[in-house]
Amino acid sequence: MPDTDELRVKRELLPCLREHWAIVCIMVAFVVLGMRYSLAIPLFEIPDEPRHYLVVEKLAYGRSLPISAALRARWPLKDLSQPPLYHAVGALLTRVVGQSPDDVVYEPNPHAVLGQPGVQGNKNALLHMGDDVLPYHGLVLVVHVLRGYSVLCATLTVLLTYLIAEQVIGFQRRAVALAAAALVAFNPQFLFGSAGATNEGLGIALVTLVLYLALRVSGGKERSYRSAITLGVGAGAAALAHPMGLLALLLVPCAYACAALQDRSLWRARLRPALIAMGIALAISGWWYLSHASALSAHAGGVGLAFALQQAFRSYWGLFGWGNVPAGELFYAGVGIISI
Repeated sequence: MPDTDELRVKRELLPCLREHWAIVCIMVAFVVLGMRYSLAIPLFEIPDEPRHYLVVEKLAYGRSLPISAALRARWPLKDLSQPPLYHAVGALLTRVVGQSPDDVVYEPNPHAVLGQPGVQGNKNALLHMGDDVLPYHGLVLVVHVLRGYSVLCATLTVLLTYLIAEQVIGFQRRAVALAAAALVAFNPQFLFGSAGATNEGLGIALVTLVLYLALRVSGGKERSYRSAITLGVGAGAAALAHPMGLLALLLVPCAYACAALQDRSLWRARLRPALIAMGIALAISGWWYLSHASALSAHAGGVGLAFALQQAFRSYWGLFGWGNVPAGELFYAGVGIISI
C-alpha cells in the first residue's frame, strides 16, 4: 500500500514540476541568494533584528538572558509593539536547536549613524569581534536559524506572486507571471529584508496568501464554507504576524463584495461566509490589538510624510544596513528605468 501511495504522489507531482519548472528554478535561486545574504550580513545589522531576537529569546527560555543585557539597553523591548506569531514560531525553532546562547556579548556601537544614508559615519549598529564564523553555535546559531525561517517565508511569497499573476492574467500568459515572480525574488531590498530575523517575511507571505485566496473568492472559484474558514484563518494569522496584516482583514469583505456584484441575486449567500471569515480572523488576532491598543497608539507617530516619500523609492529597491547604506547612483538610475 505505501508503494502505491508513493507512485500516486510521483504521478501527480512530476507532471506538475515539469509544467511549472521555471517557477521552481526561480524559487531555488531565491533560496540560494537569500541564504547568501543571510550569511554575508553581520548579526543584528538588519533593522530591528536585535529587538525581534530579544522577544524570541524571552519566549524560548522564559526569561531574558544576561548576555543580551547590552542589546536590551540599546533596543528596549517596550519600544517593539509587534504581534507575536513570528516570535512564537521562532521560539519553537530556537528550542529545537537545543542550544541556549553562549557567552558572546554583542555591544552596541556608540559611534553608529543609523537611518541617515547621506551622513558620513560608522555604518555598523554593533561592534563585531569576529564571532559570526562557521561553525555557528549559541546565539549566532539561533539568529541564523531565525534568518533561515524568514527566507523560507519569503520563498512562499515568491510562489504566491506567481500564482496571483496567473490568477489575474490567465495561464496562457505564464511568462508574465514568471516575470512578476522574478521581479519580487531578485529585488535586492526584498532579498535583504527576507534574510533578517524579523517578522516582515512571515507578514508579507501571509498577506500575499490572503490576497491569493481573496482573488479566488472574488472570482467565484471558492464558494464553500471551507474557503471562508481558510480565508479567515489566513487573514487572522496575517494580522497576528505583522501590523501590515491588518490590510488582509480588509481583503475579506472586499472579496465577498466583488463576488456578490457578479450575481446580485446571491448576495445573501455571500454574506454568511463573509461574516464567518471575518469572525474567525478577528477571533485569531483581535485580542492582541485590543490588549496593546495603548502601546500601538503611542508608536503611531514616526517619520514625516515628506521624508518617507523621499526614501520610498530607494528603500523599495535597495537601502541596506540600518537604512544608512545606499546602493550606487547607477543602480538607482537603472531600476528607475525599469520602474518606468
